[in-house]
Amino acid sequence: MSERWTYSLSDFLLFSPRTYYRLVELYNLAIWPAQLVALAIGAAILAVLGSRATWQGRIIMVVLAFLWVWVAWAYFLERYETINWAASYYAAGFMAEAVLLLWRAAFAGVSFRPNQNLASRAGLVISAS
Repeated sequence: MSERWTYSLSDFLLFSPRTYYRLVELYNLAIWPAQLVALAIGAAILAVLGSRATWQGRIIMVVLAFLWVWVAWAYFLERYETINWAASYYAAGFMAEAVLLLWRAAFAGVSFRPNQNLASRAGLVISAS
C-alpha cells in the first residue's frame, strides 16, 4: 500500500491539457464559420433587447434554448465525449436547460427590461466588469 503516496493529482486526469486544447482547436476548425453566425445571433439578441415588444423575452429564450442544444450536441456529444466519459451527462444537463428555457418562454412571462433598483444596477455593473 505504500505506492499510493507516489501519485499526484495529475495522475488522475483523463487527458492532458494539450489534448483538450487540441480538441477545442479542431472543433473550432470543423464548425467554421459558425462562430460568425454566433456573433450575428448575439447582435440580433442585443437588437431585440432594444425593442419594447412584449414578445422580446420569448424570442430570446427560444434562441438561447437552440444554442444550448447546439452546444450539447455539437460539442459535448460529438467531440468532448471522445476524451471524457462524463460528457454525455453534461450534454443531458444542457438539454434539460434548453427544455427549461423553452418551458419558460411558453408558459411564463419573461422580461429583459432593466429595472432601476439597486440590485439591478449592481448586477449590471458585475456583468459589465
